[in-house]
Amino acid sequence: MDKEDLFNYITESRNNFAIEAFKSWIDSSERYYGFVLSNIDKIRSKFRGAKSEDDLVDVIFELEVVSHILSNEGYDVEYEKYGCNKIGRSPDLSVFSASGTEFNVEVKRIREGVLGVKFKSIVEDIVKQIEPIPSKLAFSFVVDDLGLDEEFLNRFLPTKEIIVDFIKEKIQLEDPQLPFDETVDYELPNLGGEMSLILSKPKGKLTCEETSYHGGSFPIFFTQKESNKFGDAIFEKIGQMIPGVINVLVIASDSSTHEKEDLQDAIISIHQLMRDQNETFFIKKGFEGISDFSSQAANLSGVLFKSTWSSLSNPCNYLWNNNAAYHKIPDEIQTVLTGLGKHRRPDS
Repeated sequence: MDKEDLFNYITESRNNFAIEAFKSWIDSSERYYGFVLSNIDKIRSKFRGAKSEDDLVDVIFELEVVSHILSNEGYDVEYEKYGCNKIGRSPDLSVFSASGTEFNVEVKRIREGVLGVKFKSIVEDIVKQIEPIPSKLAFSFVVDDLGLDEEFLNRFLPTKEIIVDFIKEKIQLEDPQLPFDETVDYELPNLGGEMSLILSKPKGKLTCEETSYHGGSFPIFFTQKESNKFGDAIFEKIGQMIPGVINVLVIASDSSTHEKEDLQDAIISIHQLMRDQNETFFIKKGFEGISDFSSQAANLSGVLFKSTWSSLSNPCNYLWNNNAAYHKIPDEIQTVLTGLGKHRRPDS
């Protein structure tokens, strides 16, 4: 099966920005193409099981980790080697290096928080109503205060249609008079000056059949409970770690509110709960108690966090090494893991 047919068979013509990344990995790497071909039905099943866009991005991130590992010479990946163990699920990936080192990788993605999702949904609804308007203009939004909260959303949602009408009015006004390559900004109504509309007339705009959307700056809805997501991920995944081998939990986030400091805070909080002998807490998390958690936690060699702030040239990855682990992560593997997200040269 050639690469194009393989991609189409697995994705079944679903359209998503993340799926295009998956296609690029297949096209640029023979090793990755071979991995996907060998696991074709398993991967296709995961795509089919992804009911929402977030589910789909979860699957793509798992496959991104594979792409990164295979881009390192001397490393091979086996997909779901263990199947289901006696506890339940087992690690997603088993990695084998030419030096003889084996390690397992379990992948978890932290999703955008509820407030961020609500804000994005409101903006997307506004954009859908504005884009079809024929004009030479482009529009974007700017939020002056990035630290907004739920109270702002409570004002934003009811005024959505007023904002749509306001933007339509300004497009009608500015389309004939705004000079090319210039911009004009307006405070959006009923939002206390906290959010503005930017209209521009790009000289190189290809079509006047619609008004282009150019994004903008958006608020970050901190809840002050971001570390809980990391703690929950550790409690959820720790039972999937296989004894007798290096096990790494890789956590990604495209949430604007989750950062490496939140992972650090989660680890500190877990240690404090153990020192406080809070047996009830660990029982509620599904363990027999602190001793049971501590025993299972020793199978976790470390946690890698890949942040939304990563870029191809400057990945922002943080690796926490578990000093109490039975099997530590060698320096060579730490280098491979922390390189996740770096630009890689396609192989032949």
